[in-house]
Amino acid sequence: AAFRELGVFGTAGEKQTAESLMAQCNIADTYRHLLGRWLEKLAAEGLLTQDGESFVSAKPLPETGLDSILNEARATLADVPTLLNYVEGCGSRLAAVLTGKESPLETLFPGGEYTVVEYIYRDWAVARYFNSIARSVIEAAQNAKSGKALRVIEIGAGTGGTSSALLPALSPDSVYYYTDVSDFFLARAGQNFKDYAFARYSLLNIEQDPQAQGYTLHSFDVVVAANALHATRNLHQTLQNAKSLLAPGGLLVLYETTDHQSWFDITTGLIEGWQLFEDDLRTDNPLLSAEQWLAAFKANGFDEAIALPEPGSAADVLRQHILVARAPLTGQGAESAEPEWERTRTSQVA
Repeated sequence: AAFRELGVFGTAGEKQTAESLMAQCNIADTYRHLLGRWLEKLAAEGLLTQDGESFVSAKPLPETGLDSILNEARATLADVPTLLNYVEGCGSRLAAVLTGKESPLETLFPGGEYTVVEYIYRDWAVARYFNSIARSVIEAAQNAKSGKALRVIEIGAGTGGTSSALLPALSPDSVYYYTDVSDFFLARAGQNFKDYAFARYSLLNIEQDPQAQGYTLHSFDVVVAANALHATRNLHQTLQNAKSLLAPGGLLVLYETTDHQSWFDITTGLIEGWQLFEDDLRTDNPLLSAEQWLAAFKANGFDEAIALPEPGSAADVLRQHILVARAPLTGQGAESAEPEWERTRTSQVA
């Protein structure tokens, strides 16, 4: 439907590549990978024929009879109407987003509302399940501190879907840094989590050196990131930067989608961060499998790592995981560095 709206593949024998589509339809280079997946999908469905890097229409792409499909979906997915509305909303905007007439953020924040993202990342049963696993990891880390304050930093905290599960599990003497690349989310988070006096809000771009951004090296017991690290250009560098924040033996706790599902190509695949990957770990989409994440942890110097749920679990069908990796116990200094906030607090007390 989007290609028809863009005026391509409307005649028999028309040949296109991702590059020619970008030029002809004025589509941003950002969407090169996405267009490639669209073309391959249509070829797999028999609607196009692949000829090397080109795709040819044996006949015009058909008119899409979406009404019957949507009615079936509305009945089948009656228990997740927000998710269904999100997919429908994205579908109706595909051509406009690709050509820059609409912002992809409008798909996640329609009319500036947070209903969609809060449902997907906080209220949906799938999100609640995985956030509860992350919470259990945090509780175990806190118990292991034997009464000492747990120092936690969340990368790309966004709208706080995972934060809302973790903050209630922490003791009042904990330190929780809620970070993102933009101030867009920080002020709202400060209001939403105002009951947690130990929470602090600050900017952090994990693609860059955290120390250069004012963060003390090796000063956190736990680094958390929920569906954030895959949205970076080079995961090797990202993991090194995240590891630099961890004290010896500290934990990296990731909540990541670990399988690329086809419906992502008309939803989350529109978001800019989904297109950034440039490393040797990803090919045509930004996601890694659980096994690939574990290998990436090992390659980047983490001591041990696990993926939850474990292989063979009935929850494998959800195609998401909580990934936990431990920083080395040695090699980063015998003691973790004194964080900037500890020095400030000490000087204030003195």
